[in-house]
Amino acid sequence: MHSGFRLVAASVMVAAATFIAKADVQNPTQSTEIQLQLGDLLFSEGRFLDSLDAYKNALKTASPDAERRPRIGVIASALRVAEFDLARSEAEKLYRAEPTNPDAMSLYGDALWSAGLFQEAETKFHDALAKQPDLARGHHGMAKSLAASGGRVFQLRQPAAEQGSQREGRLVARGDSVPAVVRPACAVRSRSRQ
Repeated sequence: MHSGFRLVAASVMVAAATFIAKADVQNPTQSTEIQLQLGDLLFSEGRFLDSLDAYKNALKTASPDAERRPRIGVIASALRVAEFDLARSEAEKLYRAEPTNPDAMSLYGDALWSAGLFQEAETKFHDALAKQPDLARGHHGMAKSLAASGGRVFQLRQPAAEQGSQREGRLVARGDSVPAVVRPACAVRSRSRQ
């Protein structure tokens, strides 16, 4: 019942947004906001190709100072539908506009990763985590990078709470040494392959 209602509501919103996008709108910020809401709804429902179109429409009508949110939507949707060139070009624009923003760094890292530039992507993920240690996209990117790197094991060192340190977390290479917590999982995995 709820999924049928959501489908009808989404269809009505798509039709309305299409009409608004093609109409001669008096206020482009309203059109941008409607397209953003539509893109968010479609993205949350897993309709990434449709959300990509909505975010592109929002980006076309957005003022230069309000391009961040639709551009992030375009990048995220483009990565989901394997439009890697589009994702990379938009991520480069976002990164150039906000080179110190951790979200922009990690999105750019994802776009670089999708283009096969793994070292550059790892650098962006590392930089993003240096700025914001609790950034989920940055941790996910580093996890992809570590999984692909083979033997290297990294540990995120957070400052000790009892020391009251204000330092940010940092990634430290641990070489070939595997922490004791990881050893049992590695042993089980190697035994299952034999």
